Amino acid sequence: MFPHWIYIALSFISIFAVSFICMKKGWHIRALVIFLVLFIMEQLIGYGMDISVFMVNKPHGSGGTTLSFGSIVIPLFLAFLIDYAVKLLKKTTE
Repeated sequence: MFPHWIYIALSFISIFAVSFICMKKGWHIRALVIFLVLFIMEQLIGYGMDISVFMVNKPHGSGGTTLSFGSIVIPLFLAFLIDYAVKLLKKTTE
């Protein structure tokens, strides 16, 4: 088995790669930037305070890891919610 930090690094690389590819294509750029900021903050909180819901990869058993989809879904949902709120505020001010 690989060390736990390798799985964490692979998860981060894949999430950032998919986000940057979507930004290059012009898909929801503002929401993806907000997602990346929220995701980084969530990971810092998760690993710093040992909150397993926020960790992208949690240690599982002896040497294994599990991927926490909540750590991806929570900031993604909040990012699109914030993006939608910003669009509504812009629409009402015009």
